[in-house]
Amino acid sequence: MKKLKILAIVMLLLGLPLFTFAYSAADDNFYLAEDEVLDGNLIKTVGTATIDGAVNGDVIVLGGTITISGPVAGDVFVIGGNIKVKGDVMGSVRVAGGDVVISGYVERNVNAAGGTLELSDSAEVGWDLIAAGGNVVVNGKVNGNINIAGGNIIFTNEVGKDLDINLGADGYATLRSGTKVGGDFNYLAATLDQVDINENVEVAGETKHKTVTSARVKAAPAFGAIYFFGKLVSLFGMFIVGLVLISLAPKVVTQVSVQMTKAPGRSLGWGLIYLILTPIVILLLIITIIGIPLGMILIPMYFIAIYLSGIFVGVTVGLLLVNWLTKGKYKKTMIWPMILGLVICDIVFSIPIIGWILAILAVMWAMGALLEVKKSILSELR
Repeated sequence: MKKLKILAIVMLLLGLPLFTFAYSAADDNFYLAEDEVLDGNLIKTVGTATIDGAVNGDVIVLGGTITISGPVAGDVFVIGGNIKVKGDVMGSVRVAGGDVVISGYVERNVNAAGGTLELSDSAEVGWDLIAAGGNVVVNGKVNGNINIAGGNIIFTNEVGKDLDINLGADGYATLRSGTKVGGDFNYLAATLDQVDINENVEVAGETKHKTVTSARVKAAPAFGAIYFFGKLVSLFGMFIVGLVLISLAPKVVTQVSVQMTKAPGRSLGWGLIYLILTPIVILLLIITIIGIPLGMILIPMYFIAIYLSGIFVGVTVGLLLVNWLTKGKYKKTMIWPMILGLVICDIVFSIPIIGWILAILAVMWAMGALLEVKKSILSELR
C-alpha cells in the first residue's frame, strides 16, 4: 500500500497539468445561497459560479460565467468569460474576462482586463483603478488614480486624483458632463481629436497630451490588455496547480522546500545538470530512431519539471518570508505563503536581464531539489 501511494505521488509529479485540467472540469456549477455564510476562502474552478451569500475570506474563481452578489471580506481574483461583481468587496478586485461589470463597492484597488469593462454608476473604488480593454466605461466613482489603456473609453463620474489614459493611434475617449478630475488629466494619443471633453468637465490640475508616433506605441492599448490578461491567467494557473499539489502531496512539497533551503548549492548543481543534460539525452534518443517513443515521453516530462520548479520556488520563497516575519512561528497552511511567493517571484522575474537570470537560477535551484526528492521516493519503491 505504501509503495502504491508513493507511485501515485510520482505520477502526480509527472502528470500534474493533465490532472489539473480534470480537476478544473470536475465542478460544472457552484452556488452559494443568499442566506449562507462561508467562513474562509472560496477557491473554485467551475463552468458557472453564482455567489449570493457572504464570504468571510478571499474569492478565487476560474470559470465561464461568474456572478458575485454577496459581500466579500477579502480580495476577489477572478478569470472568466462573463464576470459580474455586484457585492461589496473589502479588499481588492482583480479580474480578467470577456465581459466584466463591477457595480458594488470596492474598498481598495480594481485591476481589470477584458473585451468590455464597465464600472457602473452604483460602483465605487476606494483606491485606484487600473484597466485595459477594448471598450471601457467608467460611470462609478474612483477615489484614487485611474490608469486605462483602451480602444473606446467613456467617463461620467468623479476621479479623486490623476486620470491617465492610453489611446494609441486609433482609440477614442469621451469625458461626459459630470466628470470631475481631482488631479491631472494625461492622455497618450496620436491627435487631439481622439478625446472629446464636455464643457462641464472639471479638471483640478493640468491637462496634458502626449503624441503617439511609433507603431510600437500604436498597439499599446491592445497589447496592454493582452499582456495583463496573460499575466493573470499564468499566475492564476500556477495558483491552481500549486493548490492541487499542496492538497494532494503536502509531504512532497515540504520535502522539496526543505531540500532547497538545506542544500541550495547542491540543488543548483543538480538542476544545472538536469537542465542541460536532458535535452541532449532526448536528442540522442530521437536520432537513434528506436528511442523516439522514449524521447517523446521525456519532452513533456522535461517541461513539466520546469513548470513545477516555478511553483516550488514560490512555495519556498513564501515560506522563507513568512517564517522571517513570524520569527519561525508560522505553522499554518502552505497555500498563502505559496501565493505570496509566486506573486513576489513574478514581479522580480519580470525585471529585464537581472530578473531573467534569477528566474533561470531559481528553476535550477528547485529542479535540483525536486530530483533529490524524486530519487528518494523512487528508492522507496524498490
